[in-house]
Amino acid sequence: GEGQSRTGGSISITTGSGVETTSGGIVLNTPNAGLDGVSGAFTLTTGTASGGSSGMVDVTTGQATSGNGGSVRFTVGTGDDGDGGAFSVTAGNTTADSVTGGLIEMTSGIASSTTDAIGGHMTLDAGEGQSLTGGSISITTGSGVETTSGGIVLNTPDAGLDGVSGAFTLTTGTASGGSSGMVDVTTGQATSGNGGAVRFT
Repeated sequence: GEGQSRTGGSISITTGSGVETTSGGIVLNTPNAGLDGVSGAFTLTTGTASGGSSGMVDVTTGQATSGNGGSVRFTVGTGDDGDGGAFSVTAGNTTADSVTGGLIEMTSGIASSTTDAIGGHMTLDAGEGQSLTGGSISITTGSGVETTSGGIVLNTPDAGLDGVSGAFTLTTGTASGGSSGMVDVTTGQATSGNGGAVRFT
C-alpha cells in the first residue's frame, strides 16, 4: 500500500525452510512465446527518488558453512536467425558538480586460508568465430573534454615474503595460414607539447 507521509508498504516473498535438508526455491519466469511472438520480458526496476538516493538492486547468494558458496549467473539467449543477445552493464551518470560518475567494480574472491589458498581467477574471453574472425576485446578510458583523459594501469602486485611478483605476459597467437598478430605500442601525437615516451624498465 501507499504511505502518504511515511514509507510505503514492502513486499516480502520467503519460501519455506528445510530443517534437515534443502530450503524451498523461488522461480520467476515468463513462458515461451507462440509461433508469431516474443517471450515476455522480465523487468527488475527501483523507483525514482526526488529527495535522496534511489533504491538499490541487491542480488546475493548465501554463505556456505560446509560447501561452495552459491554462484550468481546471468546468461543471454542464443540467436539462430540473428545476433546473440547482448549483455550490458552501465554505471550511472551524474550531473552534479565536483563528483564522479558511477563506478563499475569487479573483484574475484579472496582465499583467506593459510594453507594452499589461491585467490579467485578473473577471465575475460571474447567469442569464437567458427568461419570468420573471433570477437575482439576493446578497453577504452573516458575522454577528458577540457583536461586529461583517463589512464589505464595494468600491474601485478608486490610479492609476499616467500614468492616472486606476478608475471606480465603480452602475446599474440600462432598463425597457420598467414602472418601472426603484431604487438603495437604507440603514444599519441602532441599538438602543443612533447610527444609521449615509451619506456621499458
